[in-house]
Amino acid sequence: MGIFKKFSDLIRSNINNLLDQAENPQKLAELALLEAQTSKKKAQALLIQAQSALNLNINQLKSLKLDPNQDPQEINNLEQEKSLHEKTISTIKNGLEAFDRHISSLKSKITTSNNKSQDPSAFDTFSRMEEKIDQQEAELEALQELLKKPEQESLTNLEKELEELKKKLKS
Repeated sequence: MGIFKKFSDLIRSNINNLLDQAENPQKLAELALLEAQTSKKKAQALLIQAQSALNLNINQLKSLKLDPNQDPQEINNLEQEKSLHEKTISTIKNGLEAFDRHISSLKSKITTSNNKSQDPSAFDTFSRMEEKIDQQEAELEALQELLKKPEQESLTNLEKELEELKKKLKS
């Protein structure tokens, strides 16, 4: 039974590793941004509903206060509802401000990840520079070898001719 557990743990580990590698942080940030914007729109709709309910409540209160025969308990209940609506609106506005901050941070994250993907890192730049320098050094060495061979050949040819001339002079 221990072997099967170890084997299943190994498979789970490999699957989790593959899933982690498949995740794209930029895509996840974009998805989170989309979800935050959708939630913000829903919160804005709730704010409109709460403001409408508050306006209705205020109008009802005004009409009840104008009628001297109204029950004070009903007016008190409407004032409590008004207070509740005002607290709800305040909470929703605070939530909208939090959404705005969250959306701003997600946008900056996306912008930062876009900049990182577009701008090569310093190490990549140095690696390319190093490769370029190595290539130029190799080309220079090859050129020097090509230039040395004719000189050596011409020197050896000159030396041979000199030897031949010496032999002719001696004879």
